[in-house]
Amino acid sequence: MTSINFTSTYQVKLTQPGVNTAKREKFVNYLVDNYQNRKISKTNTGTVKVSMPEKQDDIFERDMKQIGFKIFQKFPAHNVKENNLEHTIAEFIRNNDFVQKGKQKKKNK
Repeated sequence: MTSINFTSTYQVKLTQPGVNTAKREKFVNYLVDNYQNRKISKTNTGTVKVSMPEKQDDIFERDMKQIGFKIFQKFPAHNVKENNLEHTIAEFIRNNDFVQKGKQKKKNK
């Protein structure tokens, strides 16, 4: 059995300027569902968390921006399974160790 090294984890808010219900559904149903390690909010106002192999980063970011999702956070996480996504992301945010795209990063006090 081969091991896949997951090197990028994303957190994307579902409510963004210019994103309507149809774009949210397209993002979740056609883009995020293609990845095994994902956690999708049950509400339309939550977030989507997804972990993927590094070689798919550019494709994911391009497709996400084409749909209209331009604000997201990218974390340098490795091999994050679905049940650990929230804890891992919270730890990176607490340590201020992530890349904020689309708007200015908030400073931790």
